[in-house]
Amino acid sequence: AALALDAVAAAVFVGFFAVVMTRGPDETDGATFFSDPLPAALALAAAAIALAAGAVAAVSLARLPLRTRAGRWAVRLALANALLIPAVVLPVTFVAWLVDAHLSEGWGQPMMPFWFLSGLASAALGVAAKESGRRGILVIPFMIGALVLTFWLGEFLVPH
Repeated sequence: AALALDAVAAAVFVGFFAVVMTRGPDETDGATFFSDPLPAALALAAAAIALAAGAVAAVSLARLPLRTRAGRWAVRLALANALLIPAVVLPVTFVAWLVDAHLSEGWGQPMMPFWFLSGLASAALGVAAKESGRRGILVIPFMIGALVLTFWLGEFLVPH
């Protein structure tokens, strides 16, 4: 179910992208996310579906943990991947807020290779895990859902 939801989320996101690209450039002065409701609704729907897929995958992995060595490592790396950005960004931005410091744009980019590599390794181990019913692949919708959740929360919790 999680993989099917991710496929639907991807299709909705492609629809969002197609709508945005076919509309061409327009004036953005004073425009907000909801100034054009169709792409906004498509983007929110794609994100919500991806979140649902991540939640389904997380529940499935929690109820019936992966048993192979590769599967266990896939889940560990997926959790590390899901927690890396919030574990670094929230304390740093909180301390910067406390001392009234301004973080330069791109200050967190040095952690991105670690984040990307942990996600790639988790997905590869999940796909390669010899789990019954190919359950190891569930780490992929879990990580996608965690990524969407991280960026949604970041929009509200981290000033930018």
